[in-house]
Amino acid sequence: MSFSDEVYEAARQKLAERRKAAEDSCERLRREIYLKLPQIREIDAQMMGDAVKIIEYARMALSGEDTSSKAEFLKEKNLARQRQRAEILRKNGYPADAPTPRYVCGKCEDTGYVGTRRCECHEALLRAEAAARITGASMLMECSFENFSLDYYSDKSIPPQNIVPREIMTRVFGICRDYAENFSGRSGNLLMIGGTGLGKTHLSMAIARRVIEKGQGVVYCSAYNIFAQLQKEQYARGDDTLSGIMDCDLLILDDLGSEVVNQFSVAQVNSIVNSRIISGKPTIINTNFSVNELEKLYTERFISRIIGSYRRLSFVGKDVRLLMASQNEKR
Repeated sequence: MSFSDEVYEAARQKLAERRKAAEDSCERLRREIYLKLPQIREIDAQMMGDAVKIIEYARMALSGEDTSSKAEFLKEKNLARQRQRAEILRKNGYPADAPTPRYVCGKCEDTGYVGTRRCECHEALLRAEAAARITGASMLMECSFENFSLDYYSDKSIPPQNIVPREIMTRVFGICRDYAENFSGRSGNLLMIGGTGLGKTHLSMAIARRVIEKGQGVVYCSAYNIFAQLQKEQYARGDDTLSGIMDCDLLILDDLGSEVVNQFSVAQVNSIVNSRIISGKPTIINTNFSVNELEKLYTERFISRIIGSYRRLSFVGKDVRLLMASQNEKR
């Protein structure tokens, strides 16, 4: 997956900030240890002198002089100092290797590269930055599984199907939480169907938040905004938006059917959904429309593909946002 210069720069800055934070913390600890334990400063200076001598012996050896016994003696002396240093630190409540930078990523030490290959942490940052620019989901940090309340769903049976909204939504909540906690490239697809204000956006954003926390790239976008953006870009150079949608680890397409449904949008949604099914990349679709209503907007073949490839979650109950607003007015 390719990224814009803006995304690469943002990821580079975050890596630099992580590295600086780790090294600044290490330097503060070094000063603290030297102040409390001056013997550690002395041992470090001796070990530095030993290292210089070992390098000098190596140069002399290249000139033909036999320095092996001197070098071996110095190495053993240096190891003894390392053991002494570690013991002093442990006795005084510090890690044996202190002060050592504690990087976010131990593989690349927050440089973003392992050798010449981009590190996994760098890839995760790039995906997250690209997703943030496409989604613009300002509600992301407000929605979590912890603040999703089932109390707004009635525990009374509703005729004629005699469904109990709270029971159904408890099951839906559990499925969404398990999906987020166990997310992988093989997690499959979800189709969230139900009226306005029943929690589809909240739970899908809670999934997005948890998946991003796990280091995966998520694109969360409303159908209305994303297809308008794609139409603007169809004759422009570059395809950052489309490639981001196609290549992200998880795509969440919110409010399907709210977009201007025309030949372009129908073709795009068909292409996106089919491509991600073929590539096996998980997708979540939210919609206020029933399956029959979606079939009228799109094609029967497309809806058949969705039904066959997505797990359907039905959201039921009364508009939670209206209930919350009513409760707030009474306070």
